[in-house]
Amino acid sequence: MSRTTDPNFPGWYLTFQMACLAQLPRPGEIDKIMAESWVHNQSGLSKVLAEALLPDTVNRGSKAETHRFLKPLASAVLPATEAFDPNELKRRSDIRLYDGMKWFILPVAGPIGPLPKGTLQCFGFRRALYDKEIIGELPESHILPASEFLARFAVLTALQSGGKSGLLSTTYFNVVYVRGVDGAVFVARVGWNFDRWGWTFEANRLDTYQWPDAYFALVATTGPLAS
Repeated sequence: MSRTTDPNFPGWYLTFQMACLAQLPRPGEIDKIMAESWVHNQSGLSKVLAEALLPDTVNRGSKAETHRFLKPLASAVLPATEAFDPNELKRRSDIRLYDGMKWFILPVAGPIGPLPKGTLQCFGFRRALYDKEIIGELPESHILPASEFLARFAVLTALQSGGKSGLLSTTYFNVVYVRGVDGAVFVARVGWNFDRWGWTFEANRLDTYQWPDAYFALVATTGPLAS
């Protein structure tokens, strides 16, 4: 009996499938936390692959959304946090809080109770962007309260102590929008500093300058996990 090829999976597609598999990150390039977050976030993985391999359109059900400025890159499980006091950041030797963080975010951040798991979405920039261009394409839930921002990123940076790979980029700044003093929204950047061997937290007013296209915008939301 001769073997037949499934018409839904022709030979050229199987070759393409094997080529993709061969290029997946190997252990040591991707850690267990990141790999498992993709296992449990199939829809997010599908969107990332479509963004990389198909035209610049992200399909969501019957609705197609074209992103002019942002590239949806990933959506991962955000770890739960324990009760948190912002003073804990000041005591960590691997964190440096710059003046903008002290002026705009810390004054309105207080102790916060445990936070449940949530979702962390990552967007790349198609070119150098101002905050108003970035914000215009982010989900409505893109602004984090000051206390939650510090609690969430205290956990994320601790998980990547020593500059280990994980949910945060250690090569470029991670951009987050936070509600700070007087109820205003500020842009925070969290980055790994190789010279000082630690994490830096800074905040600025919106549209102070353009963000280079190598940076990433992060949206952290509490609630149902990505399916």
